[in-house]
Amino acid sequence: NKPLKVDFDFGQGFTSVNLAQQADNKFYDAAHDLTVATVLNEQGVATFNVTSSKPFRYRLQFASEAKKLENGQQRFFDIYTDSLTHLDVADEDSKDQAIKWSGIDYNYHLFAVYFEKETNLIYKNNLNSTLSLLSNKSENAVSFNVVFVKKDYDYLASLGHNLQNSVDFGIWGFFAVWILKGLQYFYTWFPNYGVSILL
Repeated sequence: NKPLKVDFDFGQGFTSVNLAQQADNKFYDAAHDLTVATVLNEQGVATFNVTSSKPFRYRLQFASEAKKLENGQQRFFDIYTDSLTHLDVADEDSKDQAIKWSGIDYNYHLFAVYFEKETNLIYKNNLNSTLSLLSNKSENAVSFNVVFVKKDYDYLASLGHNLQNSVDFGIWGFFAVWILKGLQYFYTWFPNYGVSILL
């Protein structure tokens, strides 16, 4: 149930499925003829491919707890469309949007689900500290990727899908990215951050 729960609606409301393992990376729910195949790639991304002969809707539900420290660290739910939207945990909001990725953001760490292509979903931020993403049409297949990482700008950029935009450089973000790249360049020649910062 935490931090991510996935439910399916086969026409009678959202419910969990009971998966039995068929092979190393393949699971099956006989009641709904639903197959889940998983892949963990070298970059640490887990991909879930879900298929069924019966049309279904799906719901991804993130669950967290509100947290805000005196140093400014705060936990958010993130929605990325054409830009990043931070949603306060335990707040209320909803919208129907084309979403590229979504997840739980806690300053230096990101737990996110992203899709290979932009996906129209209804999102609902709830007072019970959950964020739900619901498909608004039935289909026979869905594929999504899950990543849980420290926010390394270059690593997130290598994954694509604008995940690097979860790194908040503030209002001077454009310049900060180039300063970061310069710092990294000097560090390759002088592996000391103090010297790299001076240069």
